[in-house]
Amino acid sequence: MRLLASEFERYFAGRDTPAIRAVRAELAGIAELCEGRDPREHFAAAATSYAALGASVRAGYRRACAALARLADADERQAARREIDSIRADLFERGALRYVASIDAAMDRPAAAATAWAGGLTQRELRAAMLISRGFTDRRLARELGLSTSAVGALVRKVLAKLGVASRSQVASWIVERQASVSGG
Repeated sequence: MRLLASEFERYFAGRDTPAIRAVRAELAGIAELCEGRDPREHFAAAATSYAALGASVRAGYRRACAALARLADADERQAARREIDSIRADLFERGALRYVASIDAAMDRPAAAATAWAGGLTQRELRAAMLISRGFTDRRLARELGLSTSAVGALVRKVLAKLGVASRSQVASWIVERQASVSGG
């Protein structure tokens, strides 16, 4: 890990952009974690940098990583669990099931519920469905997912076809039904 961080620093020497700061902090946190040291400060810095870039899902995941590190401190354990649960719920709502599964694995929780919830959709398709259910337009989906608007159009058509529905409102209904089945409501 230190070799990767060293290569990153060599390549980006003298450059300091928000994206480089985010990755630099992330690499430092991972290196600290691998070496058995406290990564909280680095993961918190990465979360802040990602949030500033508008990468809210990645920022949430790194906030969760910082909170996971706080679980080792008995005085902070309860607050850390509450924070992790809140972040996990937000990531789940956004369709970021890969991150939810990583958090669950770190907390020794079964991840099957999160993956079964997807109903045959890929990670990207599920995330798109979640955003569609929140009223995102194609342009806003493109910005959030980092795709062109034509790629988003194809993705939306694929989601509609896989779910066997004809409209965005039906996608929203599908999401609401799935959320209700997970929450027991």
